[in-house]
Amino acid sequence: MRRDVFTLRVIFGLDVILGTDELWPLLLAVTVFPAVLQAMLLPLCPESPRYLYIIRNQEGKAKKCLRVLTGRQDVTKSLMEMKEEKRKMDMEPKVTIAQLFRMASYRQPIFIAIILQLSQQLSGINA
Repeated sequence: MRRDVFTLRVIFGLDVILGTDELWPLLLAVTVFPAVLQAMLLPLCPESPRYLYIIRNQEGKAKKCLRVLTGRQDVTKSLMEMKEEKRKMDMEPKVTIAQLFRMASYRQPIFIAIILQLSQQLSGINA
């Protein structure tokens, strides 16, 4: 599906079709429609049960959301898994951005990620 949309954008972006001085704003307007549609439909999407329970600490809403998404009334097993995951996450120490650069165990991976991202951006590989 995404390839088809991309292909259509390439075809409609050709100079002969919409590349004129008068029609180029129309080409930009075509990309606005999917974004507006997605923004309008987003409130209809249900929240993630993991987000509701682990981050927001709303067990009741998480249970209700699990029932809707799975179609089962008994969601205790899934809820127990989330409780265990939350317990493990609470035991792990929180790492700040400054600590990413100060701690030796994080320093090398973060610099590798930065160098890879910079090389991708500066090489123009996404162009």
